[in-house]
Amino acid sequence: MNTKILISLVGVAALSGCAGFRDTGEKFSEIDGNIARLEESHKREAESHKREVARLDQNHQREIARLNQAHTTLEKAHTTLEKAHTTLEKAHTTLEKTHYVDVAELNVEVKEATRLGKSKFAYVATPTVTDIQFATLSAKLSAADEKVLADLAKNLLSENKNVHLELKGQTDIFGSERQNKELAIKRAEAVRMVLNLNGVALNRMALIALPASSIGAVSKTAEDHARNRRVSITVVE
Repeated sequence: MNTKILISLVGVAALSGCAGFRDTGEKFSEIDGNIARLEESHKREAESHKREVARLDQNHQREIARLNQAHTTLEKAHTTLEKAHTTLEKAHTTLEKTHYVDVAELNVEVKEATRLGKSKFAYVATPTVTDIQFATLSAKLSAADEKVLADLAKNLLSENKNVHLELKGQTDIFGSERQNKELAIKRAEAVRMVLNLNGVALNRMALIALPASSIGAVSKTAEDHARNRRVSITVVE
């Protein structure tokens, strides 16, 4: 083979090899580009997933906080209801005790009234000896009232030392029945103490509370209210 032909063949082979290398390089470049795109896509998806996880976690935390707040509110409401229940139980117990006390006091008053009603006395007088008037919400006696009671005690003792008296404390219609009953008793007690200081024995005097609010009395004028604020002293025959 002559030299010219050999050189031609080598040149053709070299050119073919260069073309192959170029094609292979282009393919590698294309593959690298695809890998880079896949990596970028994967990165974006990873960031999106991370943001979604963060959002879900925030929602979860907010829901937990809301449920905790609701639970705390329910616990407070439960505690409040328990306290209210305890208060109602105490009030019920107090009312029961008060009821028993009121019934006991009423029984004592009924027994005393019955005893006085069956008694026989030598002293005869008009049923109501006198009325002692009081100011609104007051159980205090004036000096003039104390003088009247002292004279009454003196007259009663001079006639009959065994006289029995009913002291009926009364009030106007204002205030609750219990408040008025307490005030009526205080007024009758004030009269009884003055009579006792002037010689009338305590066991000869019975206290009866007749507050207007407890007996359904109707008072329309200031004069009616004033008349009801009194203690009526009655001699029982």
